[in-house]
Amino acid sequence: MFFFKKKRKMMKAVLTPNEDGIHFSFQLHDGKTVAELKLPMAKEDIEKYYKVQGFQQYVAWEELYDSGVLVDSTLPYSEYYELLKDESAKEVLQHLGLPVVEEQVGGKLSLRSLPHEADLVLQLFDAGGRNLDRVGKQAGAIYVLPDRLMLLPERVYRLKQALLDRTNQDMKKSAFANSWPTKQELNLNTFYKTKRITSLMRTI
Repeated sequence: MFFFKKKRKMMKAVLTPNEDGIHFSFQLHDGKTVAELKLPMAKEDIEKYYKVQGFQQYVAWEELYDSGVLVDSTLPYSEYYELLKDESAKEVLQHLGLPVVEEQVGGKLSLRSLPHEADLVLQLFDAGGRNLDRVGKQAGAIYVLPDRLMLLPERVYRLKQALLDRTNQDMKKSAFANSWPTKQELNLNTFYKTKRITSLMRTI
């Protein structure tokens, strides 16, 4: 005779990186049944589920919620980077399964147009030299890799945003028309050290 052990209920935080930040949702797993939980949880639901495995992740989410940094259950990247400056806040992020270390990357800026058109593309590479766009999916300050989430350095994220911001197009065209080097590709560190590109650098 076989005895099947009943699976315990489990609460799971679902992290969905997008261009603006990390969106949080929570699921309750009960065997093969998966139910979405309404956030923030009502008092009666908290009393019902506080002993469920994974509930501590909800407690961490509620800390973020109570601190006012969430926008519709999304943690904006600007707030994310600010939280990384506080050790206790970093622990909260870790409880939620978020990376708390900005991983160093290499980069290459390429000009795909005439200098005055400033059509730029930024390629990023991990420590092993792999093109991140080939091994993961980009979502704002995060790359979703097969086995983990990778957090970009804040200055790299801000550079990416400046390059994508359409409102800066005229400024970028002017800056790069006057300052673009002879080579159409340059190392990311070189880009940051190029003092003549002052207009763009003021935005990041």
